[in-house]
Amino acid sequence: MDFRQIAYFLCLVEQGSVTRAARKLNIVQPALSMQISNLEKLVNQRLFDRKPHGMVPTEAAKSMYRLLQPVMSDLERAQKSITRLSGDAAGRVTVGIVAAVAYSVLRAATCRFDAECPNANLLVEEDHSGALVERVRSGHLDVALVNIPSNRTGLSITPLLSEEFVLVLGTRIRTQLPRKVRLTSISSLKLVLPSKRNGLRIAIDRGAAAKGVKLSPKFEIDTLPTLIDLVSHTDFATLLPPVTVRNHLASGRVRTHLVIEPQLTTTLGWVSRSRHPLNPLAKRFIEIFGHDLLVDTD
Repeated sequence: MDFRQIAYFLCLVEQGSVTRAARKLNIVQPALSMQISNLEKLVNQRLFDRKPHGMVPTEAAKSMYRLLQPVMSDLERAQKSITRLSGDAAGRVTVGIVAAVAYSVLRAATCRFDAECPNANLLVEEDHSGALVERVRSGHLDVALVNIPSNRTGLSITPLLSEEFVLVLGTRIRTQLPRKVRLTSISSLKLVLPSKRNGLRIAIDRGAAAKGVKLSPKFEIDTLPTLIDLVSHTDFATLLPPVTVRNHLASGRVRTHLVIEPQLTTTLGWVSRSRHPLNPLAKRFIEIFGHDLLVDTD
């Protein structure tokens, strides 16, 4: 089994189609099919069921994927590290960032990273915390900034920022509220919240349940810019950490009130695989991003 066969196999599993995989690998389809056929002979296993809608991996192929994908990730990481020994900060960094934070900090951080590491390639994925954590565990991402998960198995975690949730209102709402509001007092407001799969919503529901408070949002929206835009132009309200709305606060489009009794908190942190040290480029990116996040928060 050679590395080319492994790369072709992994790509075909991920793409689910010979046509798409060949296009991604920049090779012709017969070459890909031949390598997969040779691999099936080598391991004496049928790896794919040829279906009208694509290539479906067999159970043997799924097991092979789970074993081989981390191996290829480690090989790519080793190659990057060896390349950097020459003093040329070149390579690829794959980072996940929860969408709420990416929206407010990513642009400045990527510009600084590009200025310091012009030969580096950066891939950034935005998603909710649960999805990003799983992509770190599978080796698809080097590191991710997420709402720290309760299940930390196999993860190295570096806490970065803890924030208390605030009630966010648009300026159209004329209701006078104290600077600090109890969670029970907002149940009468028209609420829009992230969905239950979102790490922010998980923190909200956990805190509310601890005090016996039931929140019934009228809308659930995971796209934070859309959610905040809705709040800023209507009579809806939401619950978010301050970092997610600071640009809107600066422009005067929304106002916030600290939520108390109970205080709802969320902690952002970097997660990576515990047995896979981060390469220097990844370390530098998270230093830059964390600096920009904390400076602006202060």
